[in-house]
Amino acid sequence: MSTKSLQEKDTSLIPIGHYCYKFDNLYEGEVMPGHYPTVNCPYGGYKDLHGVSMPYCSFLEEYGDDNNLSNEGYKKLIAHFKTDEAMWEVLKLDLLWDSCKECGENYEEDFNIDRDSKEDQIKLNELDEAWIKKIKKLRNG
Repeated sequence: MSTKSLQEKDTSLIPIGHYCYKFDNLYEGEVMPGHYPTVNCPYGGYKDLHGVSMPYCSFLEEYGDDNNLSNEGYKKLIAHFKTDEAMWEVLKLDLLWDSCKECGENYEEDFNIDRDSKEDQIKLNELDEAWIKKIKKLRNG
């Protein structure tokens, strides 16, 4: 368990919007058709839970359900938790597997962004680019 409370964690590392990632519009290079490079929230990912890799948000310090959980993974978790109810008490984040933001931080509405406004769309793009640069710098040292 982290020693930092939610109030002490850096919310500026969380992307703006309803997802735990942003499309990398700063990416240079060739991308396969239909594939778009993304930059993911550094708080999100997967973490081992009793021998099963499960979606995890280190900002919330909570596990999520996995839509792609195998029968073997389910059996391992049930062997540990004994009941579905006990397992779902731990797997609280229902949509984290799909990179849907569950922390409630940095929604567009928090920045007074109107998606229908061209000026606000430019503002959002600038905020997104600044966030992408910050995360890349953090990851690259």
